Amino acid sequence: MPNSASPFVAPRETLHVLHLEKLAETLQKHGFEASVTPTLADAAKLVLDKLLPESGAKTVSFGGSMTVREAGLLEALKARADITVMDTFDMSAGLEAVLELRRQALLCDLYLCSVNAVTRDGTLMLVDGFGNRTAAVQYGPRKVILLVGRNKLCTTLESGFERVRSIAAPANGLRLNRKTPCAETGYCMDCKSPDRMCATWTLTMRCFPQKRIHVVLIDEEVGF
Repeated sequence: MPNSASPFVAPRETLHVLHLEKLAETLQKHGFEASVTPTLADAAKLVLDKLLPESGAKTVSFGGSMTVREAGLLEALKARADITVMDTFDMSAGLEAVLELRRQALLCDLYLCSVNAVTRDGTLMLVDGFGNRTAAVQYGPRKVILLVGRNKLCTTLESGFERVRSIAAPANGLRLNRKTPCAETGYCMDCKSPDRMCATWTLTMRCFPQKRIHVVLIDEEVGF
Protein backbone atom coordinates (compact mmCIF):
# COMPACT_ATOMS: atom_id res chain seq x y z
CA MET A 1 0.00 0.00 0.00
CA PRO A 2 1.39 3.45 -0.85
CA ASN A 3 2.11 5.71 2.11
CA SER A 4 1.69 9.48 2.35
CA ALA A 5 5.13 9.95 0.78
CA SER A 6 4.21 7.95 -2.30
CA PRO A 7 4.38 9.86 -5.61
CA PHE A 8 1.01 8.31 -6.50
CA VAL A 9 -0.95 9.90 -3.64
CA ALA A 10 -0.97 13.57 -4.68
CA PRO A 11 -2.10 12.95 -8.30
CA ARG A 12 -4.80 10.57 -7.12
CA GLU A 13 -6.13 13.04 -4.56
CA THR A 14 -6.01 15.84 -7.14
CA LEU A 15 -8.00 13.65 -9.51
CA HIS A 16 -10.70 13.12 -6.88
CA VAL A 17 -11.05 16.89 -6.44
CA LEU A 18 -11.22 17.44 -10.20
CA HIS A 19 -14.01 14.88 -10.52
CA LEU A 20 -15.96 16.45 -7.65
CA GLU A 21 -15.57 19.99 -8.96
CA LYS A 22 -16.61 18.96 -12.46
CA LEU A 23 -19.66 17.16 -11.07
CA ALA A 24 -20.58 20.24 -9.02
CA GLU A 25 -20.47 22.35 -12.19
CA THR A 26 -22.70 19.85 -13.99
CA LEU A 27 -25.21 19.77 -11.13
CA GLN A 28 -25.36 23.57 -11.06
CA LYS A 29 -26.12 23.61 -14.78
CA HIS A 30 -29.04 21.27 -14.04
CA GLY A 31 -30.58 23.60 -11.48
CA PHE A 32 -29.09 22.15 -8.30
CA GLU A 33 -26.97 23.98 -5.80
CA ALA A 34 -23.68 22.18 -5.28
CA SER A 35 -20.63 22.54 -3.06
CA VAL A 36 -17.40 20.59 -2.63
CA THR A 37 -15.89 20.06 0.82
CA PRO A 38 -12.61 18.30 1.69
CA THR A 39 -13.99 16.32 4.65
CA LEU A 40 -17.22 15.19 6.25
CA ALA A 41 -16.51 17.52 9.16
CA ASP A 42 -16.30 20.42 6.71
CA ALA A 43 -19.59 19.34 5.17
CA ALA A 44 -21.28 19.36 8.58
CA LYS A 45 -19.88 22.82 9.30
CA LEU A 46 -21.17 24.09 5.96
CA VAL A 47 -24.65 22.79 6.76
CA LEU A 48 -24.80 24.16 10.30
CA ASP A 49 -23.05 27.50 9.74
CA LYS A 50 -24.34 28.45 6.29
CA LEU A 51 -26.98 26.29 4.65
CA LEU A 52 -29.25 25.88 7.68
CA PRO A 53 -29.36 29.63 8.50
CA GLU A 54 -29.92 30.48 4.84
CA SER A 55 -32.85 28.05 4.66
CA GLY A 56 -34.63 29.64 7.62
CA ALA A 57 -35.79 26.14 8.55
CA LYS A 58 -37.72 25.59 11.76
CA THR A 59 -38.62 21.94 11.11
CA VAL A 60 -36.04 19.40 9.97
CA SER A 61 -36.26 15.71 9.13
CA PHE A 62 -33.87 13.20 7.64
CA GLY A 63 -33.60 9.96 5.71
CA GLY A 64 -31.86 6.76 6.76
CA SER A 65 -28.40 8.06 5.85
CA MET A 66 -25.22 6.84 7.51
CA THR A 67 -23.45 9.89 6.06
CA VAL A 68 -25.78 12.29 7.90
CA ARG A 69 -25.35 10.29 11.11
CA GLU A 70 -21.56 10.09 10.79
CA ALA A 71 -21.45 13.86 10.29
CA GLY A 72 -23.00 14.36 13.75
CA LEU A 73 -25.74 16.54 12.30
CA LEU A 74 -28.62 14.84 14.08
CA GLU A 75 -27.14 15.43 17.52
CA ALA A 76 -26.27 19.02 16.64
CA LEU A 77 -29.78 19.76 15.38
CA LYS A 78 -31.53 18.06 18.29
CA ALA A 79 -29.49 20.19 20.70
CA ARG A 80 -30.93 23.41 19.26
CA ALA A 81 -33.98 24.97 20.88
CA ASP A 82 -34.97 26.83 17.70
CA ILE A 83 -35.23 23.67 15.57
CA THR A 84 -37.85 20.93 15.71
CA VAL A 85 -36.34 17.64 14.53
CA MET A 86 -38.87 15.12 13.21
CA ASP A 87 -37.16 11.81 14.04
CA THR A 88 -38.88 9.26 11.85
CA PHE A 89 -36.60 6.42 12.96
CA ASP A 90 -37.57 6.36 16.63
CA MET A 91 -39.57 3.13 16.70
CA SER A 92 -40.55 3.42 20.38
CA ALA A 93 -44.01 4.71 19.42
CA GLY A 94 -44.67 1.79 17.07
CA LEU A 95 -44.63 1.36 13.30
CA GLU A 96 -47.98 3.04 12.58
CA ALA A 97 -46.93 6.19 14.46
CA VAL A 98 -43.58 6.22 12.67
CA LEU A 99 -45.23 5.89 9.26
CA GLU A 100 -47.58 8.77 10.08
CA LEU A 101 -44.65 10.94 11.17
CA ARG A 102 -42.82 10.09 7.95
CA ARG A 103 -45.86 11.29 6.04
CA GLN A 104 -45.89 14.53 8.01
CA ALA A 105 -42.15 14.93 7.50
CA LEU A 106 -42.74 15.37 3.78
CA LEU A 107 -43.85 18.92 4.61
CA CYS A 108 -40.86 19.88 6.76
CA ASP A 109 -38.74 22.94 5.97
CA LEU A 110 -35.48 21.05 5.49
CA TYR A 111 -34.73 17.40 4.71
CA LEU A 112 -31.28 15.83 5.08
CA CYS A 113 -30.15 12.60 3.47
CA SER A 114 -27.76 11.13 0.94
CA VAL A 115 -28.00 9.24 -2.35
CA ASN A 116 -27.01 5.71 -3.30
CA ALA A 117 -25.10 6.85 -6.37
CA VAL A 118 -24.59 9.89 -8.60
CA THR A 119 -23.45 9.65 -12.19
CA ARG A 120 -20.90 11.79 -13.97
CA ASP A 121 -23.69 13.48 -15.95
CA GLY A 122 -25.40 14.58 -12.72
CA THR A 123 -28.12 11.96 -12.27
CA LEU A 124 -29.00 11.23 -8.63
CA MET A 125 -29.88 7.61 -7.91
CA LEU A 126 -31.89 6.67 -4.82
CA VAL A 127 -33.25 3.32 -3.69
CA ASP A 128 -35.72 3.01 -0.82
CA GLY A 129 -37.87 0.54 1.02
CA PHE A 130 -40.90 2.53 2.18
CA GLY A 131 -40.22 5.35 -0.29
CA ASN A 132 -40.27 8.18 2.25
CA ARG A 133 -36.69 9.28 1.43
CA THR A 134 -37.17 9.13 -2.34
CA ALA A 135 -40.48 10.98 -1.99
CA ALA A 136 -38.92 13.74 0.13
CA VAL A 137 -36.14 14.32 -2.38
CA GLN A 138 -38.62 14.50 -5.25
CA TYR A 139 -41.18 16.82 -3.70
CA GLY A 140 -42.47 18.13 -0.39
CA PRO A 141 -39.80 19.61 1.91
CA ARG A 142 -39.00 23.22 1.05
CA LYS A 143 -35.27 22.50 0.97
CA VAL A 144 -33.24 19.29 0.60
CA ILE A 145 -29.56 18.87 1.43
CA LEU A 146 -27.78 15.76 0.15
CA LEU A 147 -24.41 14.78 1.63
CA VAL A 148 -22.53 12.66 -0.91
CA GLY A 149 -19.12 11.02 -0.43
CA ARG A 150 -16.78 10.60 -3.38
CA ASN A 151 -17.25 6.83 -3.17
CA LYS A 152 -20.76 7.27 -4.60
CA LEU A 153 -19.60 8.81 -7.87
CA CYS A 154 -20.21 6.54 -10.87
CA THR A 155 -19.57 7.03 -14.55
CA THR A 156 -22.88 5.75 -15.92
CA LEU A 157 -26.35 4.63 -14.86
CA GLU A 158 -25.25 1.04 -15.34
CA SER A 159 -22.33 1.45 -12.95
CA GLY A 160 -24.66 3.24 -10.54
CA PHE A 161 -27.07 0.31 -10.53
CA GLU A 162 -24.11 -2.01 -10.04
CA ARG A 163 -22.96 0.04 -7.06
CA VAL A 164 -26.39 -0.24 -5.45
CA ARG A 165 -26.55 -3.99 -6.02
CA SER A 166 -23.03 -4.84 -4.91
CA ILE A 167 -22.36 -2.25 -2.17
CA ALA A 168 -25.27 -0.13 -0.93
CA ALA A 169 -27.96 -2.82 -0.65
CA PRO A 170 -25.80 -5.55 0.93
CA ALA A 171 -24.17 -3.10 3.36
CA ASN A 172 -27.54 -1.78 4.50
CA GLY A 173 -28.90 -5.31 4.76
CA LEU A 174 -26.07 -6.16 7.16
CA ARG A 175 -26.48 -2.89 9.08
CA LEU A 176 -30.21 -3.39 9.56
CA ASN A 177 -30.01 -7.16 10.16
CA ARG A 178 -32.34 -7.81 7.26
CA LYS A 179 -33.05 -11.39 6.24
CA THR A 180 -32.24 -10.80 2.59
CA PRO A 181 -30.02 -12.84 0.27
CA CYS A 182 -27.76 -9.82 -0.33
CA ALA A 183 -26.93 -9.67 3.38
CA GLU A 184 -25.59 -13.23 3.06
CA THR A 185 -24.02 -13.19 -0.42
CA GLY A 186 -22.90 -9.56 -0.58
CA TYR A 187 -24.69 -9.05 -3.88
CA CYS A 188 -28.25 -8.34 -5.02
CA MET A 189 -30.20 -11.48 -5.90
CA ASP A 190 -33.35 -9.60 -7.00
CA CYS A 191 -35.01 -11.31 -4.06
CA LYS A 192 -38.66 -11.83 -3.14
CA SER A 193 -37.87 -11.55 0.56
CA PRO A 194 -40.41 -9.68 2.75
CA ASP A 195 -37.35 -7.85 4.15
CA ARG A 196 -36.39 -6.57 0.71
CA MET A 197 -35.17 -2.96 0.90
CA CYS A 198 -35.08 -2.13 -2.81
CA ALA A 199 -38.75 -1.32 -3.36
CA THR A 200 -38.55 2.13 -4.93
CA TRP A 201 -35.90 3.38 -7.37
CA THR A 202 -35.76 7.00 -8.51
CA LEU A 203 -33.57 8.99 -10.88
CA THR A 204 -33.38 12.76 -10.50
CA MET A 205 -31.79 14.55 -13.44
CA ARG A 206 -32.93 18.15 -12.94
CA CYS A 207 -33.87 20.27 -9.93
CA PHE A 208 -37.26 22.02 -9.95
CA PRO A 209 -37.74 24.52 -8.47
CA GLN A 210 -34.16 25.46 -9.18
CA LYS A 211 -31.80 25.38 -6.19
CA ARG A 212 -34.30 23.53 -4.00
CA ILE A 213 -31.78 20.67 -3.67
CA HIS A 214 -28.23 21.39 -2.48
CA VAL A 215 -25.74 18.59 -3.12
CA VAL A 216 -22.70 18.72 -0.82
CA LEU A 217 -19.94 16.63 -2.42
CA ILE A 218 -17.35 15.33 0.05
CA ASP A 219 -13.78 14.40 -0.81
CA GLU A 220 -13.87 11.41 1.51
CA GLU A 221 -15.36 7.92 1.34
CA VAL A 222 -18.37 8.11 3.64
CA GLY A 223 -21.66 6.24 3.92
CA PHE A 224 -22.81 3.25 1.89
